Amino acid sequence: MTDFVPPSIAYRTNNSFSKGQEIRYISIQDVAPVRRSIGSFHNGEGLSARERVLRVLSDFLLECAIPPVEIIHAQSGAYLYELTDGTHRLYCSLAAKFTHVPAIAGFDLKMLDR
Repeated sequence: MTDFVPPSIAYRTNNSFSKGQEIRYISIQDVAPVRRSIGSFHNGEGLSARERVLRVLSDFLLECAIPPVEIIHAQSGAYLYELTDGTHRLYCSLAAKFTHVPAIAGFDLKMLDR
């Protein structure tokens, strides 16, 4: 990825991943850092974190369409958004020098605790 030059501001996605929502492109700088405990990065596919990162980076290189991240509006703090799904896609985007990520509205899991 050292020589990778992003072909646009964000990785490629399409409406088939949008869950009927509008896909917006948001600045990575507006997304709060993800703070999760080890073991909470799961997607049900049984892939290791390394395998998932390699898949995302490969998709970037091949310009494959992959799902947008899911966000909610931040309740407070210096960031506009919090990530609810797509940690690997977000951090791989940052590593690949994209400035934005495609995003749709996510579900706030904290609401379940209330």
